[in-house]
Amino acid sequence: MSRFWTIVLCIGLLTSTSVADDILPPEWRGQPGTVTAAWDYWGDGSTNSILYTEQQVQANPGWGEQFGFVAQAGWSSSVGVLDSVGARTSVLEINHPSQLSPLGFGLRNYQNDNEEKKIRIQITYLGPGVLDFYIGTTPTDPIEFPPPINLDCWYDAIVADAYQHDDGWTTTAYDITLYPNPAYEGIGLSWGYACTGTTFIDQVVVDTWCVPEPASLSLLALGGLALLRRRR
Repeated sequence: MSRFWTIVLCIGLLTSTSVADDILPPEWRGQPGTVTAAWDYWGDGSTNSILYTEQQVQANPGWGEQFGFVAQAGWSSSVGVLDSVGARTSVLEINHPSQLSPLGFGLRNYQNDNEEKKIRIQITYLGPGVLDFYIGTTPTDPIEFPPPINLDCWYDAIVADAYQHDDGWTTTAYDITLYPNPAYEGIGLSWGYACTGTTFIDQVVVDTWCVPEPASLSLLALGGLALLRRRR
């Protein structure tokens, strides 16, 4: 089965019902071909991976509850889970220099042979922010999770927006665009070996969009006009 996951090797994630810092969403959220997932609970430290059900993501269109899980999270032994940092509870601790991609997660992808795939990652953190992206793609489902990354494919972290909280934490939104929409993409976020000290991660929100072809967008627009005419 192809195009099953969007794999992001950067932030290990767990299920959450609170998304208080989801403050920099992309303008395309909710469009056809989009998936949104948010995490701010990282467990009790007894495990470093978790499965995510369809009820815990927002997908358009949905998959009709036909899969046992649609997301998987995991992080390495170099990442700690803290009960609290200040007033914030359930926080990840990343010490520098750390592994290249100590944290990772995956979201189910759409089976669309589109030319473009957009990803936005919001990270609420205290300490150094992400510096680099490492991206690798595969044409089929990877045998292992997370899949290996081709370190030759390197991108600067593109900061789309940022918000400074009153408690000293920062929410930064990073944008990535892939050409074309791959079956799988592995994306590693690095703080860089030049970083020192510790980064704390409170919440991560991920949006993905398999961008429709121009012809498909035109059809969607015509469909919207037809609905408006019927209502009139």
